[in-house]
Amino acid sequence: MEDILLFRNGRILTSQGWIRNGSLLVRGSKILEISKVEETPDNCTTIIDAHGGEIVPGAIELHAHGGNGHNFEEATETAFMEAINTHLYHGTTSIYPTIASTSLDTTKKALRLTEELMSQPDSPILGLHLEGPYLNPKMTGEQQSKYIVPFHPEIYKELIRSYKCLKRWDAAPEIEGAEDFGAYCVRHGVLPAIAHTQALYQDVYNAYEAGFSHITHFYNGMTYFHKTQEHKHEGTVESILAIPGFTTEVIFDGIHLPYAVLRMIYILKGVEKIALITNAHGGVGVKTIQENTTHETSDTTTVMDNLIQVAVKKVGIQFEDAVRMSSETPARIMGELNHVGILRNGYDANICVYDTEANLKFVMQKGKIFRNDLEKSPYALRE
Repeated sequence: MEDILLFRNGRILTSQGWIRNGSLLVRGSKILEISKVEETPDNCTTIIDAHGGEIVPGAIELHAHGGNGHNFEEATETAFMEAINTHLYHGTTSIYPTIASTSLDTTKKALRLTEELMSQPDSPILGLHLEGPYLNPKMTGEQQSKYIVPFHPEIYKELIRSYKCLKRWDAAPEIEGAEDFGAYCVRHGVLPAIAHTQALYQDVYNAYEAGFSHITHFYNGMTYFHKTQEHKHEGTVESILAIPGFTTEVIFDGIHLPYAVLRMIYILKGVEKIALITNAHGGVGVKTIQENTTHETSDTTTVMDNLIQVAVKKVGIQFEDAVRMSSETPARIMGELNHVGILRNGYDANICVYDTEANLKFVMQKGKIFRNDLEKSPYALRE
């Protein structure tokens, strides 16, 4: 019989709310049992003392391009794992690596690698996310313009049919062919999302009717309410808000959007329609020497635990809601709520512990301890 690990001495966030002074048992890669009372099974070998902190589900990253000096477009196992491990350290226990607009050869290489890595035991990768290349050329942002192309049905149909790891694909809805693209994605289990766009209301509405249901880094890479000569027009942002069914993802770092706008989105869309994303690139987690000092610094602006801190400390969102937007809501958006996103018996043991000031202290991914900054290390009950 496998040994059992016990979490105790903390609040446990479940889908039914908080459990105080209960216990959470892990066996192998799964949550064995969550109890409202503290109990220690006979075959329990390790105890994690949360020291009064918050025991919550690990985060699910829907949109990240890299980390620790690597981008996923490199399409090598080293690049993927260096970046993924950086996000794991900051509380992301499941991830959809994101590939920006690039060559078809690079895209296929990344897809093949993703399928290979997903087949490994206890992989944190849930699928691949393509951001482009079917975007508005006037709204490319950091995307490389040379790779932005019109819809090519033969190509996108081949990729969707050939690679089961492809779970999400972003596009601009005003580009000719978007509705057919969205409908094809939905029929084959791929989430189509609106991105890098100048779409007006009718474009957004038509896309929604065709199957687009998610919005890429909401507010960024899209238009707002504006005036052209004497005529006023709704932007993409207002069009999206006018259609309640859309889910959104938001870069909750306080830099891409100011705190007041983050608060407004939270009020208008609500916890169940917002996923926190980092949109992180290769520089995240890379240590550098500050000029004129000997101190090393690391870019941790766009990592998941920082987004939760911003939500709680700067935007005024309850910690519980910030956690749900990093875990439960992304899982629901991607259709993965049957095994990740919440703490429940039989679910993957993807578990984080935060202290009462929303500082991340502990990360477990499928039963494996990845980070432990608790006051005391887990201790064995038996030698």
